[in-house]
Amino acid sequence: TTVTVGGMTSADDEHLQALTAQQLLAVSTEGEPGWSQPLGGPEGVAQLAQQLREQLLAEADALLELRNACATVLLSTQSLAEVGALLGISKQAVLKQRGTTPRRYHHLIDHEESW
Repeated sequence: TTVTVGGMTSADDEHLQALTAQQLLAVSTEGEPGWSQPLGGPEGVAQLAQQLREQLLAEADALLELRNACATVLLSTQSLAEVGALLGISKQAVLKQRGTTPRRYHHLIDHEESW
């Protein structure tokens, strides 16, 4: 994923390319005066924070989809209560997500040997 900050892309600047959300948060709370200047000041930091947030949200959604695929597989050998307890969610939440697995994970559900 290419990140654009202050008119500069991560492909152009290895510092941006390697910067993670965790690092940005750390430098914003612990950085020396002027820490934001290499990132384009407050405007660049705001843009970078938004782009990193969008990436994290997409990753969180993908992880939730994977978890749901696992829950579907687990339901073939375990009860709703057991799967819910394992995942820290209610039986109703397990039921609600059941059948919502995206196509990219169907091979995990349809073929046990895929694991």
